[in-house]
Amino acid sequence: MMEAQLILATIAQRYHLRLAPGTAVELEPQITLSPRGGLPMVLAERQMVERVGEWMERPYSKWRLFKFFTTEHTEITEKG
Repeated sequence: MMEAQLILATIAQRYHLRLAPGTAVELEPQITLSPRGGLPMVLAERQMVERVGEWMERPYSKWRLFKFFTTEHTEITEKG
């Protein structure tokens, strides 16, 4: 079950999932409800956008916190 979740998460990151055109979803009652005959899907690849420098401009980003604790914070402790 864990492998299926990881596979689905990986697919969802890389692709948009849409129900195939003209597909009607019919439910099949079992212990849980499931789609009768499966769900035919269409995959469309997501466009990956590179956002390397974006997080550095946020006021409390990891980069600014890193700079604080490696420079200013050590100077404060050395003086005090």
